[in-house]
Amino acid sequence: MSNTLTINNPIHESLVFLNNIAATEPVVVNQGGTWSGKTFSIMQVMVFLTLGTVYKNEEGRQENIKSLVVGQDVPNLKKGAISDFNEVIDIIVNSFPDNCKHFFEYTYNSTDKIVKFHFNNSELQFSSFQNKQSAKAGKRHYVFMNEANGIAWTIAEQLMFRAKIRTFLDYNPDAPFWVHHKLIGKKGTKVLLSNLSHNKFVPSKVRRELIAKGKANPSFHKVYILGMTGATEGIVFPNVKWIQEMPKTYKREAFGMDFGYTNDPSTMVRILLSEGKLYIELLLYQKGMTGSDIGEWLKKIKFNKNKYLFTDVAPATVEEIRRKGFRKTRAAKKGAGSIVTGLDVIKSYGTLYIVDNVHFRAEQIGYKYEEDKATGEPTNNPEQNKGVDHIWDALRYGIQGINSKRKI
Repeated sequence: MSNTLTINNPIHESLVFLNNIAATEPVVVNQGGTWSGKTFSIMQVMVFLTLGTVYKNEEGRQENIKSLVVGQDVPNLKKGAISDFNEVIDIIVNSFPDNCKHFFEYTYNSTDKIVKFHFNNSELQFSSFQNKQSAKAGKRHYVFMNEANGIAWTIAEQLMFRAKIRTFLDYNPDAPFWVHHKLIGKKGTKVLLSNLSHNKFVPSKVRRELIAKGKANPSFHKVYILGMTGATEGIVFPNVKWIQEMPKTYKREAFGMDFGYTNDPSTMVRILLSEGKLYIELLLYQKGMTGSDIGEWLKKIKFNKNKYLFTDVAPATVEEIRRKGFRKTRAAKKGAGSIVTGLDVIKSYGTLYIVDNVHFRAEQIGYKYEEDKATGEPTNNPEQNKGVDHIWDALRYGIQGINSKRKI
């Protein structure tokens, strides 16, 4: 059994925090849009529960609390949950009275990624697991699966089974996954839905930009503004894994660019082929750029002039870029059926590993196939003029560099 201490007036409390810390169910699912405060709020909950829970086992012995935060990989943890933990602790230590600060003192083992709180010898560990066997090691009192849609069900199942008190999960609902099929609607599962309206700490500029992007993209609005579950039907690239950084080693590298001019954004992507997998990072997403502007921007980021850059077919713009010293800028090969062919080539690599980016997410869920008017079924042709293909066009051009027999 467990008894949880009540902590009054938690710092930076939000509705997401209050609902999570008050939950009593074994599994608490947090589905929400971007900037809803899910991860930050749950990290607050994990700190307070790890420090404030008194747990006695069936034999009546009190146990030191052990909590675990799990991500799909270490880079995601560093940018997400670990970063939020550091901010949570800073806010607490700087806001609580001096005679309370000792409750939050801790030692951090950077190798094992374990926080050891001095007050009650409790632990909060950050980890990722590659298979269900590794997830079987050890039992914890609390588990938090951050961005759960990046974690395999076989691993999640083992982690929940070994959580003595409670498991928390959060995710952006790009598409249905095992949470929807195996947890939601089942006894012992509490579902909390949130969006940016539940987070009073969202900067006004960010709020305005997100709302504007949602107005221009219904799919983005549904998933990332409202926090509602997206659909994979008709999406050109449904198999995407969001990552935090590109691999350090790779077999091939290429760059692709789509020109946007005044109303549409110019986009540029970096593409890596590593161990048979395709990795993509968005480098540029900006409106109102001429060829000369792009050339100056390439200088600013110190783009290697010996690297090939495959672009849209626009001879005058390409020439402007080349005159800035980037002589290996090449217009991609285009022709009848080149769009479908290019998309098929990209799809041949299977799951795409994409560095997380709000513009890329918007295009990923918005880029869909046209529907057959007679049957309502998706065709093989992507929708045109919807404003969600600028990054994908850059990728189509750049993939020619990956598949080129020439050393680039």
